[in-house]
Amino acid sequence: MEMKTIWFVSQYAGGPGVGMQYRHFQLSKALHEQGHRAVIISGSFSHLYRHPPEVSMNGQSQQIDGVDYVWVKNPKYAKSISIGRFWNMLVFAWNILRLDVSALPTPDAVVVSSPSMLPIVAALKWRKRFGCKVFFEVRDIWPLTLQELGNLSRWHPLVMFMRYFECLAYRKSDLVVSLLPNASEHYETGGMPASNFRYLPNGVESELMPADEVSNWPASIGKSDFVVGYGGSVGKANALRYLMDAARMLCDEKNIHFVVVGKGDELEALKKQAEGMRNVHFIPPVEKRAFLSMIKKFDLCYIGLERESLFRFGVSPNKLFDYMLAQRPVLYAIDSGNKPVDEANCGWTVEAADALQIASAIQEAATTDKSELDRMGMNGYRFVMQHHTYAHLARRLVGFIHE
Repeated sequence: MEMKTIWFVSQYAGGPGVGMQYRHFQLSKALHEQGHRAVIISGSFSHLYRHPPEVSMNGQSQQIDGVDYVWVKNPKYAKSISIGRFWNMLVFAWNILRLDVSALPTPDAVVVSSPSMLPIVAALKWRKRFGCKVFFEVRDIWPLTLQELGNLSRWHPLVMFMRYFECLAYRKSDLVVSLLPNASEHYETGGMPASNFRYLPNGVESELMPADEVSNWPASIGKSDFVVGYGGSVGKANALRYLMDAARMLCDEKNIHFVVVGKGDELEALKKQAEGMRNVHFIPPVEKRAFLSMIKKFDLCYIGLERESLFRFGVSPNKLFDYMLAQRPVLYAIDSGNKPVDEANCGWTVEAADALQIASAIQEAATTDKSELDRMGMNGYRFVMQHHTYAHLARRLVGFIHE
């Protein structure tokens, strides 16, 4: 296939040594392996970065593990929901317009990734200059997220401002590439032609090998015990309080244990909720390879979210694909427009925020024959390898350019 060059304009794109998020780094690596070129144009500061890059000038270049980055200067902010973050977005969009891109390889496509859609203006300017295609990638639907989760009115000045640029992106982009499989109708209300919708979900690092050993594993869990595990952020949105409620319901089932790996704003509240329950164990965050090894010790992997109408458009959680990659069955407690666990036939799907249903599914899983659990786990593995490897997603993205 003819070599293509793709620019990812993603304000929060991180990478190894920098921090989350990794989607565009992984896509870029896969594109390179397939003989294409990729450039990531990202902001110099994000609340998700562990180690923000040291940037002395707008448009400073860097290579991370062979992937080309261009860092656009933008100011720091203290909180993820704040006027400082909005100012950060405005400065990023302005500095993108001022960016000298003459030294970069000519793009065949520019992918502008949300939640900030303001850089669509720069992308449309580059389309006129280079004759490339422009794809608007929707990871989070803004400003609808601010309306439905932040309770802002549709007439709020911030919502109206962002809605203008959102609709501009829907109307003017060659394609709208979405991580949300059921969101086409919303995009069409903003002016997207129905034929311009493309689904490109999150991916999984299929080449990443588990660590050889698992440390910090609770000594009180025996080999014959049934382990329900969770790994990742411990925040309110992750709905772990319902898992703790289920653990309390099952505290007399001495062979069922619950393991939570991670940290977050809700960790202390969760520990307090679990006080007195010997069947609940908390483990600090571990690096990715060690986490994959730990997942393999889970008999059932939990993923949940609070009930939110926004999930009607579907979800694409990285955590779910890590569970599938580890060949473990999944308990999916999310009210979403898509049902990936049912689609893959790799576990149980229950209603969100319902501790009784969660407990009932755990009891059923704990009495299910191991060979059946292994079959579910293998179903998930086959599903994720067929649909969610970055190699597969990169090929699909290049295919969009050829359309």
